[in-house]
Amino acid sequence: MELSTKLPADAAAGGPAQLVVGSLDINQGAVLPAEELVGRQPQEAQAQRRAYLSNICVAQGARRQGIAAALMAGAEQAAAALGVEHMYVHVVHDNTAAQRLYSSMGYEQETEETEGFARALRRPRRLLLHKQLRN
Repeated sequence: MELSTKLPADAAAGGPAQLVVGSLDINQGAVLPAEELVGRQPQEAQAQRRAYLSNICVAQGARRQGIAAALMAGAEQAAAALGVEHMYVHVVHDNTAAQRLYSSMGYEQETEETEGFARALRRPRRLLLHKQLRN
C-alpha cells in the first residue's frame, strides 16, 4: 500500500498503522453543485430528501474487498438519518465495474447525457443512477 495513505497520527501515537483506503462525498439537496445532470425524485420540491454520492474511490491495492460498498452503505444510512429518501450517483457510461457495483447496491439508471452534450463539455458521457432509500 502506498505510504501516502498512512494517517499522520500513526507516527505520533506509536500504534499500528492505519490507512485511508477509500473515500466518497455526499451532497444533500436538489442538485449537485455545478452539475447539469440532476435527479427527478422526489417530484415535489423537497430538496433535502435528495442526495448525491460522488468521488467514490478506493486505493488500487484495496479494491475488490467490499470497501466501496461499505462506504456507500454507510453514506446511505447517514443520509437516511437526515431524511434523505432518494440517492443519486453519476457514472461514466463505459465504467462497467462501477456500474456493476452500483447495480448490486440497488441503483438503477434514471437518465443519461447525450453524446453531443458530453462532447460539448469535453468529457465522457455519463449516466445518472437512482436508488430509493428505505426510511
